[in-house]
Amino acid sequence: MAATDEPMYLEWLNVITNSRLIFNTLDELEEYLDNHNIRTNGVKRCYRNKQLARATFYDLYMYVEKATNSVLDLEITMKQYKKASEFYQKKLSRKKAPDKVAMDILKYFYPCWEEERYTKSMLNILEEIEEKNIRIEILVLLLMKAWPSYESKDGDINNFDETYNCVIRLMDDFTKDTGYFESMPTISEAMEEQHKTRLTLLNHVKLILSSYSDFASPDTVFNLTQCVKEDHVDLDIEGYWNECGGRMERTDFWCIEKTTDAGMYFLTKYIKKQNNIVEKMRYGLEIIKVNTGLLVYLLHPKAPKHLLGGQPYDEGDHCYYHMDKPKDWDDVTELNLTKSINYKGWANKIILTKVTDERLVEDYQSIVDNCTITNKYAEWEYDFLLNLHAITQDAIYITTADGEKFYKVPIDMRESFSKLTIDSRVGLIVMGNTTYIAFDEFMIYIPVKKIKRYGIEVVERVE
Repeated sequence: MAATDEPMYLEWLNVITNSRLIFNTLDELEEYLDNHNIRTNGVKRCYRNKQLARATFYDLYMYVEKATNSVLDLEITMKQYKKASEFYQKKLSRKKAPDKVAMDILKYFYPCWEEERYTKSMLNILEEIEEKNIRIEILVLLLMKAWPSYESKDGDINNFDETYNCVIRLMDDFTKDTGYFESMPTISEAMEEQHKTRLTLLNHVKLILSSYSDFASPDTVFNLTQCVKEDHVDLDIEGYWNECGGRMERTDFWCIEKTTDAGMYFLTKYIKKQNNIVEKMRYGLEIIKVNTGLLVYLLHPKAPKHLLGGQPYDEGDHCYYHMDKPKDWDDVTELNLTKSINYKGWANKIILTKVTDERLVEDYQSIVDNCTITNKYAEWEYDFLLNLHAITQDAIYITTADGEKFYKVPIDMRESFSKLTIDSRVGLIVMGNTTYIAFDEFMIYIPVKKIKRYGIEVVERVE
């Protein structure tokens, strides 16, 4: 916590109490601080001693740090709150349709694919917000009447659910413009919040906007992809696995196969049914090194259908799991995965053990080779051909599937294409009878049947 003049602590304690910023009722605040005289005597009388005021604020500071997983700094938040509230009172409090004003602010500071148009007066306000460095999250909460003014004395909050949900709906409407998610994962987390307060709402809005900014444009998607690519980890995990300690106790098992990319695999689940019928589901699997261990990303077999079809991912399409760093990187025999984000439809834990018994490995291989395999997602399985042939000053050349010609893609089709290198994940995705030109790091996929509308040509040589 930064050093600050002592009188500010008393002011902040008074604002926290009057605004019900951290707790919805004064009784809850008194209970937490173990001081039941605040309602009777007021903050200034209870904390006339400067050292006591500072110590009490520090208690709340630590509470906020823990409650928000260090996302919010209470001292910084109080300074931002005062600044944003003063601006709101002068410039925005009398605006009609405050929810539209909030949306305009979000679109201006978190632009997506298309440029927005604003009235001259609104543009002046937006530029002033930028110039004065007013916190967007707090302005939005003030506009949505989720936070009162800095000088408020409105009293206890009897039911915050409706206001809380109204703000999250606004954020959901705004973030759907990403094109990658029907609903951002952080939106789902916010909706499941059990302790709805003004503080937890600010925390979720901040997390939502931070997550949104990672997916709001091809450039940010590319930069995020590049950062993640550097942390991909290869493990020696190819082969058969099961969920019964490597023993033959169940009729379902898994097979992990390596792809050509670092840290990326196919994870296929087989379930043997009656009459030698075996159900098959092939997931995408990525392993990424993080500070706390390994991040394991699973992609459902149906996810490519949505992505290549220009539809946003939903929660059932993908999930993030955590795994501790293996003791021996060259001999991984167990994958103990714990779900990191509460996506619906995914198991909370997955514990896989590598099958090392040669007879059981042979049995599994025999099942795969000789039984009737059914796969309801077969039409969405695909091959990714990294066919990037050349990049010139004017165009990107991708070898056609037959290897005889090239797709010539104008390099100015997207400004961000200037970042591509010969090692980029560019090529063709072949899915059933449909082929896509893929710029995977930008999440851009173009059906070859529609290349003319993008100015893409088929040529016989690099020009």
